[in-house]
Amino acid sequence: METFLFYFLGIGLLTTAGTAIVLKNPMHSIISMIVSFFFISGLYLLLSAPFLAVIQIMVYAGAILVLFLFVIMLFDLQKSEYQKDKFTKFDIVSILLVGFGASKLVALVVTSNSVVNFSKAQSVSNDFGSVKAFAYSLFGASGVIGQHSFVFEVISVLLLAAIISAVVLAKKRL
Repeated sequence: METFLFYFLGIGLLTTAGTAIVLKNPMHSIISMIVSFFFISGLYLLLSAPFLAVIQIMVYAGAILVLFLFVIMLFDLQKSEYQKDKFTKFDIVSILLVGFGASKLVALVVTSNSVVNFSKAQSVSNDFGSVKAFAYSLFGASGVIGQHSFVFEVISVLLLAAIISAVVLAKKRL
């Protein structure tokens, strides 16, 4: 059952992420991205990481996509700017080629020795995916710097710079 769910969520994720790239209407791409974030959240649940699954929905599907929607509304795109929603022959062929390549990749992974031989799989600790383990790896224990603290701070500064630049660009346009 877990194998079926993994393949279902993986194929759904690849499909919705691909359609987010291929679709010409930005609102349809945003909806496709929302669905792909839910597929990612399902994969986190399969990995026994419920905290990351909830954070995935709250942060990405909730906050980041709302930011994307504001940017799209800020640009005020007219329908003529992103053309009609009809697929061209090139779009259909490219989707078929990506699907064919993804199916070949799945077949390669399924038939490889690393997936078939489960005896070499490493076990994870009982608290894997919990809030406590996540916080310990991010921030560390008291008096000890966490394993990912620097990356967390760099990302926060990067997001702050992106917000400031978006406000400056929007103010010039208004």
